[in-house]
Amino acid sequence: LSTYLDQQFFQSTDTSQSLNFSSLYRAGIAAYLIAAVHWVIDLTPTLVYRVRPVVKISDSDFERHANRVIGSRLNFLLKLAAPIFALIWAIGFILRVQIGDQAGINAQVSLTETLMPLTEVGFSLFAIWRMAQLARLSHQPLEINLYDTHSLYPFGQLSFAYAAIISVRMLIQIATTGFVEGVMAVIFIISSVASLLALVLPIWSVHRQLRSEKQQMLQQLAAQMNQVTRSLFAQQLDKPEHLQSVAASLQTIGSIHERIANIWTWPVPN
Repeated sequence: LSTYLDQQFFQSTDTSQSLNFSSLYRAGIAAYLIAAVHWVIDLTPTLVYRVRPVVKISDSDFERHANRVIGSRLNFLLKLAAPIFALIWAIGFILRVQIGDQAGINAQVSLTETLMPLTEVGFSLFAIWRMAQLARLSHQPLEINLYDTHSLYPFGQLSFAYAAIISVRMLIQIATTGFVEGVMAVIFIISSVASLLALVLPIWSVHRQLRSEKQQMLQQLAAQMNQVTRSLFAQQLDKPEHLQSVAASLQTIGSIHERIANIWTWPVPN
């Protein structure tokens, strides 16, 4: 990516313009990486503990799962890695300015060409690992209230957050280069898969429990409707009050059945 940007802008503009664009691009990437890491790390504990009331396991078991998702030691390493990465980008730019022209480009590329792919893959693995741990938590029995699923939204919010840090990084690359090739094409595929897994892994388990609860309630209502309908034939049909009572019961059960059938079963706003 660094080589491509430099070649393109050296061909179309003068050296100073290329340096300005490269510096702005690298500064933007560094700022994004630092901000994204800190944001998602700080967001994780808040959302994890918001789901505590709906996870039906003991406090000790919940703490064990929460610690795996939050990962304090990994957080420290990631917060330390982000400024180091930004510093390396800055050093590469300084070398570029000091040496100048093609020699400076070569020095900068040599410094960063290995770091960038490793960072991309590292971010993807970090997101997948965290969301795999969140998925283990979401596999636990949940307190389901189909009429109010807001308490389950933190699962979806955290999934979207981790998927976003990968997706936004890919969008930045596409917006600046227009295409990907070579090693970056492979990394783009890895990042795309990672983004999808980070999004789907945790919320799929919650979706399955919501869907199971919904199906059970619909089956129970269907059984009640069948029972009420059968009772209709056991009563005296010539009495209007009997017919009115049965019709009212069927209408009530049918209304509840329709409402439950339309309930959204994903832990994100519909």
